[in-house]
Amino acid sequence: MEINLYIYQNFLIMSNGNLFYNVSRILKEKRMQQKDLAQKLGKTPAFISNTLSGNPTLETLQSIASALSVPVSTLLRDEKDIYGVVEVHGKEYHIDSWEDIYKLIEKHERAIKKNTF
Repeated sequence: MEINLYIYQNFLIMSNGNLFYNVSRILKEKRMQQKDLAQKLGKTPAFISNTLSGNPTLETLQSIASALSVPVSTLLRDEKDIYGVVEVHGKEYHIDSWEDIYKLIEKHERAIKKNTF
């Protein structure tokens, strides 16, 4: 997937709208909420909400990435092109990103190596 980025007067304009999706996914993985992110950044929850649905400055984007301990590129990439359900030994796993696939593989790594998958 192509991500189009434009920088105009220190504002990052993303044409694919993945920031909200990616930050929400990362927060979920870290068992955090937007209010927790706001607290880490010393901002209000309203600021975070507006930032995720608007065009953040590069500085704000870097601050969010740092607070979440991820590279800025993770906030911008398009992972919505992969989704579905995988069944392993009768248990269903919902897949919404490549990271979900990697976690599933790690979880079942021993069985994969023994060819008992």
